[in-house]
Amino acid sequence: MKRIFRLFVILGLAAAVPALYSCSDKNKIVVDDGDDKPGIDNPGEDKPGEGGENEPPVSGEDAIKQFFLDELGSMKRYTGSGMDTYSASDLVNADDIESAQKRVWSLWKAANESFSEEKLQQIIAFDSENDFGYFKLPVELETKWEFDGTYWYNTNEVVKMNYHWGYGGGSKPENGFPAFVYLHGSGGVSSEWNTGYSLCSQDYVKAGPSAYFVPRIPNGITTDGFSFYRWWQKGKQYVWDKIIRQIFLGDSDIDPNRFFFFGISEGAYGSQRLASFYADYLAGVGPIAGGEPLVNAPSENSANIAFCLRTGSLDDSYGRNALTAAAKADFERLQAAHPGYYDHKIDVVEGAYHGTANLLYYDTIPWLINKTRKTNPKYVYWERLEQDGIYRRGFYNLYIPETEKPTERRCYEMTITGNTVDIKVNKVSYTATAWEDKHGMPIAYDKTYTSVSGGKLGIFLGSELVDLTKEVTVKINGKDTTFKAGTYYGAIMQAQIDADGVKITVWDPNADDGLGSSDGFDGWYNVDNAKEEMATAISEMAEAGVTIDAENPIYLDLPYPSEATVYANKANVYKQSLESAFDGAVVVNLVDCIDTTTWMYTGYYTSYGYENNYDLYDLSGWGPDYGDPKTYLDTFLPDYDGFVTKSLGIY
Repeated sequence: MKRIFRLFVILGLAAAVPALYSCSDKNKIVVDDGDDKPGIDNPGEDKPGEGGENEPPVSGEDAIKQFFLDELGSMKRYTGSGMDTYSASDLVNADDIESAQKRVWSLWKAANESFSEEKLQQIIAFDSENDFGYFKLPVELETKWEFDGTYWYNTNEVVKMNYHWGYGGGSKPENGFPAFVYLHGSGGVSSEWNTGYSLCSQDYVKAGPSAYFVPRIPNGITTDGFSFYRWWQKGKQYVWDKIIRQIFLGDSDIDPNRFFFFGISEGAYGSQRLASFYADYLAGVGPIAGGEPLVNAPSENSANIAFCLRTGSLDDSYGRNALTAAAKADFERLQAAHPGYYDHKIDVVEGAYHGTANLLYYDTIPWLINKTRKTNPKYVYWERLEQDGIYRRGFYNLYIPETEKPTERRCYEMTITGNTVDIKVNKVSYTATAWEDKHGMPIAYDKTYTSVSGGKLGIFLGSELVDLTKEVTVKINGKDTTFKAGTYYGAIMQAQIDADGVKITVWDPNADDGLGSSDGFDGWYNVDNAKEEMATAISEMAEAGVTIDAENPIYLDLPYPSEATVYANKANVYKQSLESAFDGAVVVNLVDCIDTTTWMYTGYYTSYGYENNYDLYDLSGWGPDYGDPKTYLDTFLPDYDGFVTKSLGIY
């Protein structure tokens, strides 16, 4: 079945707020985890699950705050489909957008203040006796491992990430200290952590007033071929999400627009990966003595951050020098293609080995310290990659409404020029073309891009990006689509359906004396298109060794109650329609349930999709509640909440 690529253009507030945007000319409030501010997508929960399921909206501010609290208490970010979306029927006039923005931001802050969790301790001047703290990792993500003298074993107990959190180099700047997260290398844990603390508290602060979060890896081990010594794993993401969210609330001594990851060796790998994953939160990154294969850390995602990578020319283990050179070439290519973006300082330092500190360690912070985060860039590139099984659903002002994990890697490129938003969506695949000698690690790739049409993409637009008082033109993979204020929803959907080449009619522009309408016709009934789709399916199944024809038909069970004449007639018409259209390749078995009660127990009265007992069914038990597309989309909610998803057997 083809999936329609639908574009959701939500016009309103800029990405300075995590959650409030106005929709079209009606300015409907939509609260969503758009990811430009740490918020719903980055809960940093301390008490997983205690937030519970979302209660029905109570009213206004209480409902929004309760939603935020529920999301803060959820582990969906790490163990499920991601965070939920909140919407309300509140209407906001264009003149009131700024005040509405402040209202929702204040509710977000209030929810965080009342949420019970471990907090990042108050920063103090570096003092090894008192600048110490820790975060507990949820046991769902990572537990404590111990060594019995022969083997490492899982205690299934809570493990902590200890950290130092201090500042130096002078008094606090007007907007707060720039904050650097230092990720240590993968030697002996205590030694590596102490070295990092010494570098941050004594050397790096010389670059100017600055703060440093210096964590100790919770489990510095490798066992059964799996290493917990990775800074990008989900247990560590939990901590990054927490400290980012707490810092970005704006109530600390830290400048949220100067937040960085950097590190040495294993910390370099981690910071390079996190650059591609968390770029929209960062001012920059500084991997030192590293070099990550670009399939794990695509350079394109770093368009709007400062990127500093320094590795010795003699550091050839795991291809670090070659991978650094590959990154340098990639950033130079991207910067030439996109002037003003891809700010970088990447050096393969002549004569330096892996640990040649005097040549490698001390140029990174001085170059990064005055870089600032771009909050509303007009060029965004997002190659949506996973880190330890986690996919983000938002990046800058782009958002993926779909909750299921993708089956392919896609990249989304947005360019805004004036009031034109140009979107390109492609599938990307990698083919290794060169390998380093010692370990056989790929160090170079060819990337292949294929234009796609399936899926959904949300775009959040604010006054910082476009002029909302004028028409906005959106190009999807090169095709212009301009909708004037007041364009009917059906007309917009028909334009997108036509652009995708899907033979469905949802809008007749000539109906209603030329006003247009979605009523009075069956836009889904198209025998010719059904035959074309069936022929494609039969061909694909034949390639898999399955024959479908009149002698080997597909059998479908359709239960119906013969006591209900309407449903009995519908079932027989359905059987005749399918069987005649597909020339015997489909056989519909009519299963007479006699009475409506028995019939309803085959599907309508079931609680879960796996309890359904049919192939085809025509009673979901749902009808639209009001004239808004949301009431239709609600039928596809996950977690047993959507009538249609249950009827399809998904939940």
